[in-house]
Amino acid sequence: MKVVYRRIRFLAFTFFIASLICGCASGRINQFKNFAEAGIAYSDSIATLTKSSGETAVDADSLILIQRRKNLSPEERGNTIIDRNKLLKARFAVLGVLRRHAQLLRSYFVSLAALAGSSAPSDIGTSTEQMASALETLGSDIRKKQKIDSEENAQAAGGAAKIIVAHFQNEALEKELRKRSKTIEREIELQQEVLESLAAQIKADLQIALNRQETDEVVDPFRDPKDELPKDWASRRREILLSNLSLSAIDAASDAAKSLKTAFVVLIENRFTQTDYQSLVKDVNEIIVLIEKIQNKDKK
Repeated sequence: MKVVYRRIRFLAFTFFIASLICGCASGRINQFKNFAEAGIAYSDSIATLTKSSGETAVDADSLILIQRRKNLSPEERGNTIIDRNKLLKARFAVLGVLRRHAQLLRSYFVSLAALAGSSAPSDIGTSTEQMASALETLGSDIRKKQKIDSEENAQAAGGAAKIIVAHFQNEALEKELRKRSKTIEREIELQQEVLESLAAQIKADLQIALNRQETDEVVDPFRDPKDELPKDWASRRREILLSNLSLSAIDAASDAAKSLKTAFVVLIENRFTQTDYQSLVKDVNEIIVLIEKIQNKDKK
């Protein structure tokens, strides 16, 4: 996963450099390609993160159930496992919709880059319209599941109304941006809002798992009357304690969504710079690091 991302980052950087040295029209095309590459990396990382966070949620909930089970009657055990499974399934439904939402954004960014470089864009324009419509439908579903007030969310995204779409030589591209830039910005902002909530859940789930690991692999072996500790005790103690410090990195997903929104706005206002691209790449790369930490935790 990490190797794939680095390759995408290198290709995108190549596109960006090309945009600086090419003429205005071709430079703008390369900027859209550059943004699309970053958007693809973001969407793919969110797809992996939602899957990994779902697995972590199950593991954390199982640890809670194991601890509580001995204090419950058989009937209470049956009711508890059914209720907990129902809650997790509801959470997985939200994660699944968010994953599809991110993949639609991915497809839209790819089509937008194609539209920027197309001389016969009619089919592409139809495609972007369909994807934008699907995004709004999924976005509405997410808002209902997350109890997000659509009107309040739209007001919070008031900056979308202030977007000044730059003039482009490609009339179809300019028309597309004027027609749907507010919609796309609002859907990116929805990603950010849901990911902020998801970050809090992932932190709680990982903390449960880390607490269990600390007890089983650090505290209990040290307290054991045996004279010898496990050979890897010191290294595991370091890993587990440092993992607790790394929980702050979980905010990376919502940070990446924020950077994606900023990059989208400045791109269509013709203010996209290398700094905007690098900021987005940095935040997306942090998601990759987070995913690796979650997956490494699962291997222990």
